[in-house]
Amino acid sequence: MGNYIKEANYLKGLAILLMFIGHAATPTFLKRPLSYEIVVQFIYSFHMPLFFIVSGFLAVKSININFRNDYFLLLKKRIIKLGVPYVVIALITNIALNIASGNITINGFIESIKTTIFYPELGAMGALWFLYALLIISILTPIITKISLEASIIITIIINIFGPRDLYFLAINRISFFIVYYLIGMYVRKCYEDKKLKNINNKNIIIIGSVIFLGIYSLIISKGIVINRIIFNLYMFLCGLVGSLMMLLIIEKVKKCKGIISTVEIFGKYSMDIYIFSWFFQIISMILCTKILNISNYNIFFVSNLIIGSISLPFSVYFIRKIKILRIMFLGS
Repeated sequence: MGNYIKEANYLKGLAILLMFIGHAATPTFLKRPLSYEIVVQFIYSFHMPLFFIVSGFLAVKSININFRNDYFLLLKKRIIKLGVPYVVIALITNIALNIASGNITINGFIESIKTTIFYPELGAMGALWFLYALLIISILTPIITKISLEASIIITIIINIFGPRDLYFLAINRISFFIVYYLIGMYVRKCYEDKKLKNINNKNIIIIGSVIFLGIYSLIISKGIVINRIIFNLYMFLCGLVGSLMMLLIIEKVKKCKGIISTVEIFGKYSMDIYIFSWFFQIISMILCTKILNISNYNIFFVSNLIIGSISLPFSVYFIRKIKILRIMFLGS
């Protein structure tokens, strides 16, 4: 395995850890204090762009794919890897919610399925929009990059900044925002393979500058400060790049710390497991804390979500992955 592939796995590990922390600090069941809000918005400013950059980095071969021989094979693999878990989990969740509500009707169930398919972010498992968006992006990319990767990046930067933010149909809002990061990930991989990227100097200065840049964005969101829409969209786009670079430099800094890097590597290896299952365990924690134990202290609420949510990893590794049909249904592998 090349060093750049290992680094991509480390980045996945850090990104999934940040996602896990962000989800544990949800305001859905208990109002999030300002201190938590600032930290979460800092994380959210770049952690999903980082996921798409890494995904594009690992999918660079799809640029030169042979449409006649390989495109439908790619389509099949993507549907199994991303589409199957999304559909299975959405179906199970919709059935469970219909049963729990005690209002089970065929029409109601059909409507919930239609929402899941056509408006993924608004469905019962809106948290899994990433799988849906990544599936569409990975299918579109071999087509749009035929005009050249560089031109595709320029076009999608414009779409990112000026595109719709509230068009939920077919996750167009998410796809139009994140596709550029996927393409940038591909471009970075090409630069790695062509040895065009040199070692970056002044890592500490860049990391500190990145923290400040992202911190300002976090304060803008947390304080509800209103700025020009186009300027704000440009700022959001840059946050994704700045945060991803920052995480890469942090990986470079901690590479020699075997304990840290081996932990991050495990998170990267099982990032799909954590993404799929942690939210369910965290929901259990949230209901337990707020509905059963009536806990109003957000620190206790947050720590409980972290602890109970962490059960998702051994649950998936030692149960789901041991049974082939469950592994295919929930993890697409």
